[in-house]
Amino acid sequence: MRIRDIMHDIMRVPYDISVASVVAVMDRKCTGSVLLEDRGEAVGIITERDVLRKVVAKNRNPMNVKALDIASYPLITVGPEESLEEAARIMGENNIRRILVRDGSKIIGKVTAGAITKNMRYIHAERILQNRY
Repeated sequence: MRIRDIMHDIMRVPYDISVASVVAVMDRKCTGSVLLEDRGEAVGIITERDVLRKVVAKNRNPMNVKALDIASYPLITVGPEESLEEAARIMGENNIRRILVRDGSKIIGKVTAGAITKNMRYIHAERILQNRY
């Protein structure tokens, strides 16, 4: 199974909006992360964890904090043809729970640790069954 098989779209927002606006988008679209873009170029990613640790925990006003000020970068990516095992290794090495999927210079989606875990069970079960028969 390859990353392309389980990746999802990622919401994109302008880099210069407030954290409050980012959170509103996350809530409306039921997503835990958004990609920040500047003229179509990816410049960072914001996750729910970023908002909690860099804004809420520090008692900062999300209306006054710019998204780019709390974004995580550089972006950690994998290609769409990469294996789930390799993506999981990279995520563990970088202590992240989602990884962006890059095709050439363009971000085309994301994969979460939960999606990898869910699908790894099927991969392992399939391998066990293949070795049994």
